[in-house]
Amino acid sequence: MKTSPRALAVALFSCLALSATTRPAGACGAPICYGRTTYLLPQDGQSVPASAPGLPMFVGFNAGPLAVTLTKVSGGARTPMTMGRTSLSDRFELVTATDGLEAGATYELSASGGEGTCALTSTSTFTVTPPAPRPRSLGALSLTAGGPTKLGLDSGASCSREVLVAQAAVEVALSAEAAPWASLLRYETLVDGKPWHARSTAGMQVHPAGGWKGVGRDVIYATCAPEKEVFAGVSLGRHEVVIRALLPGAPEVALESSPITIGLACGAGDAGDAGGGGDAGGPAPGAAQADPVGTATVGGCASTPLRGGGGSAASLVLVALGLCARARRRGREA
Repeated sequence: MKTSPRALAVALFSCLALSATTRPAGACGAPICYGRTTYLLPQDGQSVPASAPGLPMFVGFNAGPLAVTLTKVSGGARTPMTMGRTSLSDRFELVTATDGLEAGATYELSASGGEGTCALTSTSTFTVTPPAPRPRSLGALSLTAGGPTKLGLDSGASCSREVLVAQAAVEVALSAEAAPWASLLRYETLVDGKPWHARSTAGMQVHPAGGWKGVGRDVIYATCAPEKEVFAGVSLGRHEVVIRALLPGAPEVALESSPITIGLACGAGDAGDAGGGGDAGGPAPGAAQADPVGTATVGGCASTPLRGGGGSAASLVLVALGLCARARRRGREA
């Protein structure tokens, strides 16, 4: 069934208003401007080599048309730069300065989109260092913390819940040749060869170049007991962890850290169990899967990103109906 944009908008806003008036304090907020954030590399205050192949830009799945500018900043003077935009993949672009970047100079990269209350601008001011050769090694991965602890984890409709887990915090110590490129690398954590993703709340916005605990670092965990609506992580026991890094615009640069083995234990004997990481990076049954791009925070929570044309409309209708139903139930219970 084809849904008109007008009917869809009326349904969504009616249901959002209804859920807002009947929702108890502390519950998840309804998604309003979800999927509109644009992430830039380098991040604000960082530096890049003059030989950088470009400046990565991760576009929110619902960002719409963007106005992108690159400006050279010197004292009080601002000089607009001629630039180009190249699409590397869906929602992932590379911004390049037509005349290159000048070593020692400062630049501002800005991307603006949306309108009204959903108008968002992402800005990064960065400096340019001398040219550097492309890196051939990433560096060593080390364990920075471990053992049983309580972590706040995405719990779907209830936003976040503190859960007892066995955790291992890891971080890459960059090699000398990778260090100049740190601000442009796109990292991914692999546990037993499978991508690992997690988040602390349903609405957490995870930077596409890193993970839920930052860029170039991560926390892998296993829950100590079954938990409803919470991603259980990996199994207790031993697992091999590697962090991979790519340099956008330079496909020949694909780096991996040295692997380390972690042991996740909630009690005696757990860390010696077979690792069997087949569940690494996958959601627990009924739990929302983390998407590194486009999750939006409104009132602490978010919706699952909706992709595609007709599929997006149908999904939005389901979201609207779900919000209506939940609002009515809570209204009757109040």
